[in-house]
Amino acid sequence: LDADYRGEVKALLYNLGQDDYKVQAGSKIGQLILEQIHMGDLSECMELDNTERGNQGFGSTG
Repeated sequence: LDADYRGEVKALLYNLGQDDYKVQAGSKIGQLILEQIHMGDLSECMELDNTERGNQGFGSTG
């Protein structure tokens, strides 16, 4: 999460079992560990190099 992010935090769940599983409201289904990070010195640039990921979003890094 970026320091200026203000949206919802979501969890992606995948059931590897054979049976359906219904998540009930209030269920404890995950953990979130927040750690403080240091933001290094930043510099402005006019262009960014292309990357393999490009501008693809959630789940695009494998």
